[in-house]
Amino acid sequence: MIGGSELGGASDYFLSAGVDPEQVKRELTAAKRRLRSAAIAARAWDRKAGVVQLRRLNETTKHEFRQSLWIAARTVPTTTEGAACMAAWLGGELGEFCERYHRIAAKNLSRGLRQMGA
Repeated sequence: MIGGSELGGASDYFLSAGVDPEQVKRELTAAKRRLRSAAIAARAWDRKAGVVQLRRLNETTKHEFRQSLWIAARTVPTTTEGAACMAAWLGGELGEFCERYHRIAAKNLSRGLRQMGA
């Protein structure tokens, strides 16, 4: 099932593949309706379980963490050691969301930068 941020991309994909625009619109509307229903049910469960404050704290913490990642990503290293650390961080962040060779390249970049600075 497609949901959340994937909806726009899926809609564009199906339209470019020649699927009837009215069908795409109906499916998109139905998917948005399901998402709204799920969100309403989740908030109701939070209230019933007494975890509304915990959910808010979780969302705030996730937002702050994402902000810190953007700050790290926008940082321009000023030393080879800093660049090596950034490459090592990037390699770890890539994790399962990339090909293995991306992680190896980031690791080798980090290693090379550290050797240059030594």
